[in-house]
Amino acid sequence: MSAILLSTIAYVWSLDANLSDSNDRRNATAQTVYISSLVLLIADIAMNAAFQNIQETFTKIVFNLVKPIILVNGPQSTLTIVMLIVQLLSIKSFVIKLKLRPHILTYATLIYFTLLQYFYRTGHRERISSIQFQKAFLGFPQYNYFINGFLVVLNTFSSHALGFFLVPYLCFGLNLDYNGQKLYRYMVFLSVFLFLFSALHATLSIQSLNFPLRYAPKTIFDVFFTQVYIGFGLLFMWPLKHSFHPKVDYCQQNDERDSQNDDIGPQ
Repeated sequence: MSAILLSTIAYVWSLDANLSDSNDRRNATAQTVYISSLVLLIADIAMNAAFQNIQETFTKIVFNLVKPIILVNGPQSTLTIVMLIVQLLSIKSFVIKLKLRPHILTYATLIYFTLLQYFYRTGHRERISSIQFQKAFLGFPQYNYFINGFLVVLNTFSSHALGFFLVPYLCFGLNLDYNGQKLYRYMVFLSVFLFLFSALHATLSIQSLNFPLRYAPKTIFDVFFTQVYIGFGLLFMWPLKHSFHPKVDYCQQNDERDSQNDDIGPQ
């Protein structure tokens, strides 16, 4: 199904938006991709949530979410979205290969700034004029406050959305004394800290000529980032207790295994 949807996305991009008939097919096909991805996402969660832990569920959400994210970001950002996932997985692989146990703040900072890096790599800047409104109308050319608004948010914060759902996987299988939930709390803390720092800097620079062009928009977007992280955090906390029935905590399991090995000692 993923291959079919990706092929459909390629077909959407091959159609000429300047021709009326071609543009109609383009919007109809893009709409099909969005709706199909949503249906698959809901079906996957409804059918498997009771049998999966949060790491498995969130990882599957990434597979379903990446198609509409690629579509709403356009062909120029496809490789960037793929590279974001590759870089996050490479960070985990690097930790495993070197048998590191990074401090939670170090690991959270590395992931946080990786996601922020790809916010810029997808063509966004901390300016209102850089918001890619036109891409939200692919598939839904008639303005709808909720649908087009959601697609604008998905386009703007696509790197953060993918990174958020990969956080449990980035802790899975590592010999750490914290899990994805605790790691994400530190990422929320980082977003709040950077917002406060940005707000303080903007306040001190209010007389500067760059204030309306640079410092004020930067603070506004830091507010957006903080709201996104807190919003995702609320979603993160809820399923752990109510919906996903997590299996054995993978971080705790690793620590228990190490303790058993220490007790046994060399044979």
